[in-house]
Amino acid sequence: MNNIYKIEENHRRILFDISKLNSFNAKIVAFLHYYKELVNYDDKLVTEAYVTEIISLIIPLVENYSPFGSNPQLSTEILEMLIELKRFPMSNEDYILIDENILRIKNEIEELNIILNGNSADENFTSSVIFPLLDKHSNNKYFTGNIETIKISLNQLSGLKEDEFLVIPSLPKVEEQSLKQIKISWQYAKSFIKDNFNVKIPILQISIQFSRKYGIYEGDSHGLALSLGFISELSNYLNLKIKYKINNSAIFTGSMLQDGNLDSISSNIIERKTLTAFYSKCVYFIIPQKNYLQAKAVIEREKLNYGNKKINIVPIANVSEIFEHGEIVKNVTEPVSTYFYRKIRSLKYSVPILILLMMIIILPIYYFKNAQTNEENDFIETAVQKYNLDKKKLSPILNDNSLLSLKLDKVDLNLSDSSLIDTFKNISSIENRFHEKDKALYFSGDSSFIRLNKNINLKSGFPISISMWIKRKAGIADGYSPIIST
Repeated sequence: MNNIYKIEENHRRILFDISKLNSFNAKIVAFLHYYKELVNYDDKLVTEAYVTEIISLIIPLVENYSPFGSNPQLSTEILEMLIELKRFPMSNEDYILIDENILRIKNEIEELNIILNGNSADENFTSSVIFPLLDKHSNNKYFTGNIETIKISLNQLSGLKEDEFLVIPSLPKVEEQSLKQIKISWQYAKSFIKDNFNVKIPILQISIQFSRKYGIYEGDSHGLALSLGFISELSNYLNLKIKYKINNSAIFTGSMLQDGNLDSISSNIIERKTLTAFYSKCVYFIIPQKNYLQAKAVIEREKLNYGNKKINIVPIANVSEIFEHGEIVKNVTEPVSTYFYRKIRSLKYSVPILILLMMIIILPIYYFKNAQTNEENDFIETAVQKYNLDKKKLSPILNDNSLLSLKLDKVDLNLSDSSLIDTFKNISSIENRFHEKDKALYFSGDSSFIRLNKNINLKSGFPISISMWIKRKAGIADGYSPIIST
């Protein structure tokens, strides 16, 4: 096909076909197929011209490509194509982007190979749900799967007369079969919560966000995943004592009927979905019971190449059965204190109630500490006035300005009298222990101030008044006499 007119006609047709594909993976695989065709042209100038044109179309797809969900052999071919593209003319910006994605895809292929050889990814329990997604291709030469994550959020909006569904990214029209399954899954989730917790569920706006953001989903095999996502998020939104969390190493597939029973998936689809689950981080693959033997056969076939891959098929006939598998769906019970705190927050008058509770708790503490501090000021000053340092009384010198501050751990006494400053000039440390054992109260001074440190160690029981402790140690209560050493 060296006739330039035929080449151009073929080029336009291929670009048109690729534009009709919905997913990033399907498009990049189509470009891989076309690239292999271009590099086989006899005229290398023609090859360079057309390859250079498609580079700018490939780069945005590469940035969204993930090896997980497909055989690593396919991802390796895509990686080799990207490496070869670097020898064709392109902008510096495109060159940098291709280089960055070569490194990323290479690392992800290595990670996938590690998992296929028996290692498992870290498991976490969240409210998000994962299901396998298949890509549509213009021909059946290639197969790619994706790992899609659904995140649900619920909002109560004024003016809603019935539950409203919001699919993100937004679509001009949600595929009819998919929308029907969304509604069935939502009704099942509401019935499950009502039957098990006897709570009222308000009219809500239900946001369904797909992480891969393809935006077009056909069929109903995401019904099981949606039901679990709805149940998990309802348990959070309604602040139930039991929260349902889902293992991020579990992948769910299966359309669901109104009673929660799972319908079987066609042979061709279940085979491809099983392949997608196998070539992923998945450890648990939850499927309709009717498809168990087909999925088992696919796993056994793939394990001929990757015998150490950890994957468990979990067949169920009804959605309710999944709650018997604690390794897949965990029931998390909140502590009573956390539960009631969240309940208070959800009340209409939660903020005033919280403020009132804080005032009830904090004000008495503040009043007690403030009253105790004033009492300590009086007794500390009295105790200090009793000391006779170098036969000079402190009492005539101390006044309201002398006692600058009182903290829980220290009192600073500013001595402005020059005669006292002279007295302490040659004293590096003065220590007046009120008790030899605890050594809790002492003076240390330099030429400008004396610092009174309190470091009281209470043995046990209810804390005694610090001011009373000072009174007793200073000898102005209970007949105690101060023990002073210099």
